[in-house]
Amino acid sequence: MKKIFSLVLLFVFAMSFFSTVAFSNSGDQVTVYAVADKTQVEPGDTLTVTLKVENLMADGSESSKGMQFRFDYDSTKLEYESKSNGAVLRQANTKSVTTKTVGQVGVMAVFSKTITVASGDLVVLNFTVKDGATGTIDFSFRNATGEIPTTFGTVPSVSVVGQVLPTVPVLAVTADKESLIPGETITYSFDLSKVSDFQAVQFDFDYDENKIEFISRSKGEIFNDAMAGGVNDADGIVTVVVTYDDVYEFEGNICTLTFQVKANATGGRLYNTLSNVKSDADFDVQNSTISIEVVVVGLEELTIRSCSESDTLWYYDVIVEDYPENAVVYAASYTTTGEMLTVGTATFTPHVTTVSLEKDSDAAYIKLFVWTPDFTPMAYALTLG
Repeated sequence: MKKIFSLVLLFVFAMSFFSTVAFSNSGDQVTVYAVADKTQVEPGDTLTVTLKVENLMADGSESSKGMQFRFDYDSTKLEYESKSNGAVLRQANTKSVTTKTVGQVGVMAVFSKTITVASGDLVVLNFTVKDGATGTIDFSFRNATGEIPTTFGTVPSVSVVGQVLPTVPVLAVTADKESLIPGETITYSFDLSKVSDFQAVQFDFDYDENKIEFISRSKGEIFNDAMAGGVNDADGIVTVVVTYDDVYEFEGNICTLTFQVKANATGGRLYNTLSNVKSDADFDVQNSTISIEVVVVGLEELTIRSCSESDTLWYYDVIVEDYPENAVVYAASYTTTGEMLTVGTATFTPHVTTVSLEKDSDAAYIKLFVWTPDFTPMAYALTLG
C-alpha cells in the first residue's frame, strides 16, 4: 500500500511540473542567462561559466512549479570538468543538472511557493580550454519547458588567444654551449612538441668528425614503452629511430647526444645538421633541417716539459716564457664522458710553471691551459691521466 501511495504522489508531482500557472507575481518573465569569468583564454586555461536567473518569484500558490532548459557549449574547444549548484537551485525541492551528453548541460528544477532567493546563481560550470582551440567559444540556450515562463538572456563571448599548438609537431634541436675549446664536451637535445597520432619517427644528425667525436647518448621519455628504436653512430652520422605498436599522443625529449671536441680541433665554425627526417603517414615535421653553430676556439699548443707524481698528486711543468706574467696556469681532470673531476691552479713563474692536480682513478685525460686574468684561454695541452 505504501508503494502504491508513493507512486500516486510521484504522478501528481510530475503532472504539476507541466501545469501553466504563472510564477512571477510581478508579471515579469523569468530570465535565464550566462556569464563567464574570462573574456579571453588560452589553451589549457580554466573557464568558469555561471548560469543565472532573474525574477524567480512565488505567486502565493500552494502548487510546486518547474523549469527546464538546455545549455550548449562548444565541445571542440572546451572540456567539461565539474559543476556546483548555486544558491537559487539549492532551494528547489527537486533538481537535476545532467552533463552526460558532450556539449550539453541539462537543467531541471521544481520550486515550492516558499523560495527566498529570487535571483542569482543556478549552476556553476567549470571547463578546460582544449589544446589547439582557436577563435570564439560559442554558447547557447534552448528547449525551455515547464510552467515557469522562461526567456533566455545573454551568453558570454569568450575568445581563445595566445600560442596555438601546431597541427604538426616541431622537432627542435638545442645545444648546451655556444663556444668550446678542445677537450670540452657539448650536448645536443632533441625535443618534440605535442603531437597526436604519433607512431614513428626517424632522423639523422650529421656532425663534423674532424672536430668532434661521439661520446654518449641518453634516451628521453618518448622512448618509454617504444616497441623498437635506437640511437646509433656511424661515419659522422647519428641515426635516431623510435617506433610504437600503435598511435599515441606525445611531447617531450626524444634523446640527448654528447660529443667531445678533439684535441687537434682547429678554430672556426662547427656545423651539425638535423636531416633525413622520416615518419609514418600520420606524422609530419616542420623546420626539419636545423643547423647548430658552435665556435671552436683554436689555441696554440702548450708545451709540457715534464710530468711527475706522488701518491696523491700529479705534477706538470709547463713552459710559459711566451706568456704574460699575470697569466694563470690551470689544470683539470675529466672522465671519458667529459665530466670534470679535479681542478688545480698554479702561480705564474717565469719560463716554467709547475701545476699540481689531485689524482683521481676515474680520470681519463688531463687538460692544461694558460689563461689571461680575464679568463681568456691562450694555450692548451691535453695529456692522459
